[in-house]
Amino acid sequence: MKHLDQDTASLLKNGDFLKFWSAQTISLFGSVVTRDALPLAAILVLSASPIEISILMAASAIAPLSVGLLAGVWVDRIKRKPILITCDITQAILLLTIPWAAYKGALSMAHLILIAFLAGCFAVISKVADQSFLPSILKKDDLLEGNSKLEMSGALSEVGGASLAGILVQMFTAPIAILIDAFSFLVSAATLVSIKTKESVDRTSLQNVSPSLWREFKLGFATVWENDRLRHMLFVQLGLAFFGWMVGAVYGLFALNEAGLNPMLLGLLVGSGGVGSLIGATLVKRVEGRLGFTRAVCIGIAVNAAAIIFLSTAQGMLILVVAIFLAQQIFGDAAQTLVYIILTTKLQINSPPEVLGRISSIFNVLPPTAGLLGLIAGGLCGEYLGLRTTLVVSGAGSLVVAVMAYHLFSRIGKR
Repeated sequence: MKHLDQDTASLLKNGDFLKFWSAQTISLFGSVVTRDALPLAAILVLSASPIEISILMAASAIAPLSVGLLAGVWVDRIKRKPILITCDITQAILLLTIPWAAYKGALSMAHLILIAFLAGCFAVISKVADQSFLPSILKKDDLLEGNSKLEMSGALSEVGGASLAGILVQMFTAPIAILIDAFSFLVSAATLVSIKTKESVDRTSLQNVSPSLWREFKLGFATVWENDRLRHMLFVQLGLAFFGWMVGAVYGLFALNEAGLNPMLLGLLVGSGGVGSLIGATLVKRVEGRLGFTRAVCIGIAVNAAAIIFLSTAQGMLILVVAIFLAQQIFGDAAQTLVYIILTTKLQINSPPEVLGRISSIFNVLPPTAGLLGLIAGGLCGEYLGLRTTLVVSGAGSLVVAVMAYHLFSRIGKR
């Protein structure tokens, strides 16, 4: 415990990390507000149809797949801090067009869909850049604790940001909620500007940069493939995304149609997942320190898998159903967050700095692509095998991933 306190104290004395953490926290809260306020703007202002809402949400989901790999090449070619600032300012400008158009009576679904796509593109560029920028601020030994702090902000934003979005929309309308979010990105950009850490740029590696984007892509992929730990982590994350999104395909339907929950209860229970994520982020340093990388990751995956299988038993008395959903959200999300933080930290430690952007982009694009396939598989499985069976299949698949992770990581030993 004393060691953990020393690590935390070290981070709290790092002024640039505190600024970076503050900027990320502000933009995370803002992003959650926009995520929830955009469809509300479409519904409340434009009376959007279910199909239009689906297209709006799909635009945000497709954006990372469209520019993610290109973002990695860009991030590796120039300094990361200016990219982060540019992305914040650009997202602010994009979002400001929504309340302006609403004020002028010119807001349309095409406008919202375009903004959702473009904002999603800059969001993934920012995510790749911030994962690549953090090692410039922190020592390797502090990265796990730093990622833990950032994930705590993510967990709190899921709980508080969603609530804030509802309050702002209720009090001021959805376009005004988005206006406030736009200013949050400007505050984040101003905070990033004040960071004093100078990024070291490997001029030798820049001289060897190929003008061909395809060659740059291949170099990133080759680095991942030739590094046993990175390659194995990618396989594990592909499996986790596939089976995790299978759950997402049937979770709401199962909760409402088979478990007997109402929408309000479901919303509260989903929000409790943020509490689970906060617990996972708080415990990650202690768990990884006691169990080691391999066992911590594998046990974390197994706990999340068991929580999904346990969820499939939810039926009968409402209080029992609520207890099962609550346990799944808290234990499952805690384990999931713990695994994510450990894997992200190892990615940063094991990636050569000159290609960290490309490697981060690969890990931000390929797993969600596998997740989309899992979403389709979950829908088909739910349709033909049943919702409860789909949860069992998803959980069992995640257990297989845990076994695969143990086999792969044990072969290359501890680092």
